[in-house]
Amino acid sequence: MRQHRRPSRSLLLLAIRYTEQRDNGLFYYQRAVPTDLRNRLPTKIIKVPLGTTDPAVALKKVKLLNAKHERQWDLLRADPNASAEAAEVQALHLLLEHGLTPHAPTQDEAALDALLRPFEAAREAYAGDCDETYRQADPRSYLGPVEVAALDLLKPKKDKLKDALEVYLRAHQKGDDENRRKVALDAITCFITAVGDHPVLKIEREHVRSFIEYETARGRKTGTTRRRLTELRAIMTRYLIEKKLNLKVPNPFSDHSIKGEGEDAEDGSPLSAADWSKLVNICRTVDDSARWAIALQMATGARIGEIVGLELEEIILDGPVPWVVITRNSARGIKTDKAANNGRRKKDSFRGVPLVGVALWAAKRIHDTAVEGQVFAFPQYVGEDGKVKNDSASATLNKWIKAQGFDHTSHDFRHTMRDRLRNTGCPDEAAREIGGWAKEFVGDKVYGDGRILSIRQKHLQAAVGES
Repeated sequence: MRQHRRPSRSLLLLAIRYTEQRDNGLFYYQRAVPTDLRNRLPTKIIKVPLGTTDPAVALKKVKLLNAKHERQWDLLRADPNASAEAAEVQALHLLLEHGLTPHAPTQDEAALDALLRPFEAAREAYAGDCDETYRQADPRSYLGPVEVAALDLLKPKKDKLKDALEVYLRAHQKGDDENRRKVALDAITCFITAVGDHPVLKIEREHVRSFIEYETARGRKTGTTRRRLTELRAIMTRYLIEKKLNLKVPNPFSDHSIKGEGEDAEDGSPLSAADWSKLVNICRTVDDSARWAIALQMATGARIGEIVGLELEEIILDGPVPWVVITRNSARGIKTDKAANNGRRKKDSFRGVPLVGVALWAAKRIHDTAVEGQVFAFPQYVGEDGKVKNDSASATLNKWIKAQGFDHTSHDFRHTMRDRLRNTGCPDEAAREIGGWAKEFVGDKVYGDGRILSIRQKHLQAAVGES
């Protein structure tokens, strides 16, 4: 009996047309659009990551892609008015006319038989009396592009990562937050770019390792790669739980190491005393809303999102110690340090930070210029959806800071404040409470406590000086 062996790797590589294997070992599909159709399609070359280093797997995917694109090209050539998606659109209508649902796990047997009966007749006519031809017949040989597309639409759908994202967001407490969706979708997009868009349950640890290697080869910071892995792991975890698969299917995104993780991290660069004074003077001179935001951040050590998302009522000037309360509001939450709360996050975390020096000046200017009905201290950084535009604010303020000749970003103000507090003898615990590296909570005795605020005020006055 003849032994059937799997073709050798070298023979498979020779057999796979329309691919290239890059330095990371992954195959990519690359095929030129026929010359006579280039003016009707958006690109001259089709490029698709295959997400595998295995030539046998790549070959199967290439065959599917070839069939898909050749079906589109056949339709375009047959109908001068057709679009590349016309076959899929017509196929969808064909299924709906028969009462069938695309990609459904089950179909009505009578409706399915009514659709497939003429397909089967065409196959038999094509094969004639040859059983071998019947068995091996490619649907493209005896059906038109619309009918072939209809067969594809009948295949049960396999959830992809973007489907898993919807499951994740429906169960997430911030599922309606556009920024939460944006961050998660960014991680998914990067993963798909690196290894291809696999069905969720077909994603393996090898794919994740290839993703990490791909990001590293692109020069991505290890911290960024870790954040994206964390997003992907959370999406997969929630998907498996909601689908009741968490006890059967391991999460392929869990427990991965990244070579050199943390070694490429860049610490913030504190401002020198001269730069600090110079920037404070410029803010006072320009004296507008954006400069008030910078001044508040400089002299409180707060994050940019915490400042530009402040409500007017959170800037309190009518007490013995002027202060700002940084807490969750309708425009933004508060980034928390889980390590400061035994690994948990609390949505009602807050901190009270006294206003001194240039921060007190900025707070007074904000209140003095507020108009009737104004809710937020910096309404230009709150979108129509009522959410703070962190990225926009950060980009705008950092661009201005650079334009003044400072090689710094607004985040460096936090490092500067921590250094100044330490250098003036502020106890570490108090410094962590001021900067938000430790947590306070609504209901704690320190909420608005005048004595505590007075102590912090003295530490901040020493750190900020006469700015």
